[in-house]
Amino acid sequence: MGKYIISSKLRKVGAQVDTKTGIHQFIVDEPIAGHGTDAGPNPVQYLLSAVTKIVVQIHAETNLDEAGHKSFMHSVVKDCTVHETLKHAVPIELQFI
Repeated sequence: MGKYIISSKLRKVGAQVDTKTGIHQFIVDEPIAGHGTDAGPNPVQYLLSAVTKIVVQIHAETNLDEAGHKSFMHSVVKDCTVHETLKHAVPIELQFI
């Protein structure tokens, strides 16, 4: 895999970010409701355009019994804002190890 260099600069317009990588340049922005100008996709939209599946391995040690530990871990995932944001857009495989 190659080395990727990305340069981002916040613009003075809404939430726009001018981003360059190699010979390519693009704008990242937020919708108007998010205090942006909707001049380009938001960061999550760019991420989802490049991802086809996410695999997450989770390991945690608790002092709970097995059923309590499993319930706790599922509640942590349910309360995770990243998981809640992405789960309807891309398959997410959770592996509790």
